[in-house]
Amino acid sequence: MEEKLLERYLELDSKGVRPKDAWYIDSPKGREYIKSAIPFVGKNYAQQKLGRKVLLYASAENLVGYGPSIVELVKDSGMTRCRDFFNGSNEFFPNIHIQPINDGGLLVAAYQILKRFVGEWFSEEYEEMSPRDFLECVCCANYGKFSLHSEDGKNVDYGNRAGMDVLEACHEYIRADIEVLKPDIIILPAGIYHAAKQKEFLLDVAEGKDIKFIPIYQINARVVNCVMYPAMMKNKYGTIFTYDMLSENELKWHEGVKRINKDKFLSIYPYISSLNI
Repeated sequence: MEEKLLERYLELDSKGVRPKDAWYIDSPKGREYIKSAIPFVGKNYAQQKLGRKVLLYASAENLVGYGPSIVELVKDSGMTRCRDFFNGSNEFFPNIHIQPINDGGLLVAAYQILKRFVGEWFSEEYEEMSPRDFLECVCCANYGKFSLHSEDGKNVDYGNRAGMDVLEACHEYIRADIEVLKPDIIILPAGIYHAAKQKEFLLDVAEGKDIKFIPIYQINARVVNCVMYPAMMKNKYGTIFTYDMLSENELKWHEGVKRINKDKFLSIYPYISSLNI
């Protein structure tokens, strides 16, 4: 699957399928654009039973602060960076070059969604697995395939750009993801799913395929602090969650999350339970 994805991504890159503000560097060869990373494909993904193949999307790549080594991402070999970073990572939540997954928050959300809503997904083996083992059962990628270049050289978030041309430039890459990976479930940021034309595009790509889309909050410190935790404290989700409601393995995952207040992160569990899936 990775080989097929790389072939499709290289073809799109050679055709110049990118937004006008895609990140680039100036080199002796001229302007060179940063190549989009293919998804991280878990080694056990293809062996998942029918209805259990999961593609998890974060929002968009952000290469701010990457420094001079960004040159390496111009090369074709840089397109496999999600797997390359994972193979070199020994952290509890492995680094796959996608920050919300590296920090653990988005991965905890996916784990909880599957545990609560996908029948027969969790056997005892899955109940006790580590984040590393879980990642090897799913696929992960950014929905937005490009970092955006601005006049001051800083990355610009997709949400700050007027119009949908940036996301539309990603469509053929996303189509490749879905056609090659053939997921049964796609978990993705609700803000992107409900953005202009994105839902229509995804449903068109999924036509004739049995794919369930699950739009959720992009799980990060800002969303937890400003949206999810206040909602839990107001009982918007129907309960105030406490640590003793977590299993031993869930507690390990919870404590391993980075950059997010652990007490406020408890709000993720009633939030997931409240989803209409």
